[in-house]
Amino acid sequence: MVSKRPKGQMILIMAVTFAITVLATVILLNTLHAPADVNTRTQASSLDDIERTQTRVAADMERLFLVHTSMNRTGEALPYADNSGPDDRFDNVVRNYSDLNAALTGAESGAVVSVSYVEDRSQRGILVHQNDNESFTRGGPSASGDWTVLQGAEGLPRLNMNVTSHDSTDTFKVVVGGTSRLNFNGTGVEVNGEYCGLGYPIQVEATAGVGTVSNQTEVCGTFDLELPDPNFDLEFQNGDTVTGNYTISGTDTDSAISSDLESNTADWQQVRNGVIVNPAFRMEYTDSTITHTANFSLYNETSP
Repeated sequence: MVSKRPKGQMILIMAVTFAITVLATVILLNTLHAPADVNTRTQASSLDDIERTQTRVAADMERLFLVHTSMNRTGEALPYADNSGPDDRFDNVVRNYSDLNAALTGAESGAVVSVSYVEDRSQRGILVHQNDNESFTRGGPSASGDWTVLQGAEGLPRLNMNVTSHDSTDTFKVVVGGTSRLNFNGTGVEVNGEYCGLGYPIQVEATAGVGTVSNQTEVCGTFDLELPDPNFDLEFQNGDTVTGNYTISGTDTDSAISSDLESNTADWQQVRNGVIVNPAFRMEYTDSTITHTANFSLYNETSP
């Protein structure tokens, strides 16, 4: 009996030791897995916050872009920036916003968000603008109804038109690259073969050639102007048959097209040539778990 007792004790000790080892292994594995799970959830939360932040920053950049130069020079919010003249440089305006935004986001969420303006990746071009309710002709109602609004454009960041009336049997046409894309008659507008009988006023809003047609109560649908590559002209035909206002910008356009409007004395029809019409930005988001950099142009999907 004496000889068997130590053996039983040894078996018991080995069993207890094995159990302790298994338990310790389980605890260790749980300890190793927990931070990974927490880190995954934290990063997912950060990615959601990044998406929300980038959407907000893009909206803020558009507001800055609209008011930076044009409010001082024309009194209207127009989509262009020009670093010449009496206005503060656009990059300084963005930098001031970035400093304030970093302080606010850091206090609210612990993340640091910085934004910078990338001038060498931004697109220059021409902005043609009519703010009064006049006919769509160059130089006034008595001028010819046909004229080339953009010449040799490589892109179309913005096309915003408010056609308030149509008073003729002739069709007013917006011609892009030699093909009529928008055809206005007395009751509505045809867009790439599809007719929208909306009634006037009719609004056309497009970014990078893609947009919507609507009136005050309904949206007719979306359209694609199918911008030609590498360059194209945008023309108004029978512009004297309609009235309204518009803001149109084109990138890398032939500067010669601006001469007639630059010499125009009418305040309601203006051109800005050689200005930034599609600015590029870089946003950096940093928190305790992730650093994310996003590059974007304001009026298309191209990443600079």
